[in-house]
Amino acid sequence: MDARHYATVLVPTDLSPRAGVALQHAWRALGGNGTAHVVHVLEFPPNVNPMYAHYGPQPPTDEERAELRKEAAAHIRALLNEADVPAGITVHVHVVEDFSHDVVPCLCERAVTLKADLMCVASHGRRGLARLVMGSVAGGLLGASPVPVLVVPVPKDMLGKA
Repeated sequence: MDARHYATVLVPTDLSPRAGVALQHAWRALGGNGTAHVVHVLEFPPNVNPMYAHYGPQPPTDEERAELRKEAAAHIRALLNEADVPAGITVHVHVVEDFSHDVVPCLCERAVTLKADLMCVASHGRRGLARLVMGSVAGGLLGASPVPVLVVPVPKDMLGKA
C-alpha cells in the first residue's frame, strides 16, 4: 500500500444522492488505484414471537428480501454510473441484511471481513434533536469502527434530500 493512499475502502450508502459525495472522496483516498466496496444494509424487523406476531411488523418473505436486495444493488449501480469510477479502481457492490436495527456493528463487521483500510461515509448533516432521535451512523462508526473513518460533509443543498 502506498503511504499516501489506501488499498481498500468501504463506502456505506443509504442509497441517497449523498453517496456520490462519499464515493468521490473514496476515489481520492484510493489514489486512482485499489478496491472500493460499496455497502448498503437492508434493515429488517427482528423475528417476533409467534404468539404476538400480529402486534408487530413482520419480516419480509424470502422472495420479498430477494427483490429488495436486487433493487438496492441496481440503485448502487446507478449511483456508480454517475460517480465516474477511475479506470484503476475495482468496485464491488454489497447488499447485506440486518435484523438488529443497528447498522453500525454490521458495517464494522463488514470492514473486517473485506479487509478495508478505510471507511468513507457521507454525513447526513443532522443536528440537535434530529440527530438525537434519528441517530447517526457516521457518529456510531467513529466510535466503533476497527478502521479509520472519513466522514464527508455534503453540500448544504443536498442536506434535505433522501
